[in-house]
Amino acid sequence: MNMVFGKTRSLRLLVSILNPRRRIRQHNGEIGCGAWRTKKKRPWEMVLYIYGFPTNVAALQVEYSYSTLLLH
Repeated sequence: MNMVFGKTRSLRLLVSILNPRRRIRQHNGEIGCGAWRTKKKRPWEMVLYIYGFPTNVAALQVEYSYSTLLLH
């Protein structure tokens, strides 16, 4: 499991994903299937890529922790 930190203007997005480049392309509308909530905030760019989590649960725990920090 990998983690991507992306941003556009003043918004930030942190996701756990297996294929981060594909997901950024989805957010930017280059390919279909998904990311409809971020459609109005394009373009997105990948600014940080974290990998090497021992389990999917560990990656999701970090995603949750950072997501709650970003909201405050």
